[in-house]
Amino acid sequence: MKPACCWRCAHGEEAGFVPIPPRSAYRKREVEVSENNQGEIKEVCDVMESKINSLTERMSRMEKSVEEQERQVHANSHDISQLKAGEKAIQDKLENVGKPYEKKQY
Repeated sequence: MKPACCWRCAHGEEAGFVPIPPRSAYRKREVEVSENNQGEIKEVCDVMESKINSLTERMSRMEKSVEEQERQVHANSHDISQLKAGEKAIQDKLENVGKPYEKKQY
């Protein structure tokens, strides 16, 4: 048995590996595919473009939703601060119930 130069050469045929063609064969094949199947490639490009467009629209809708939620959070925090101020005023009044009224000197 002759020593192999690499693992692929040593185990290639038994494991079912196909020898790698030279790089020029890949280039030639790419040219053949693009020339022979331009219609299919255009269809794939159109499908991918429509998917990108739908994802872009979806992303813009989500961004608008996030902006609306941020505005709502801001409004809610403003409402909460007003409610806390009102609660403090009510508690102050409850603490003063039954106490004699003091005139303030100006």
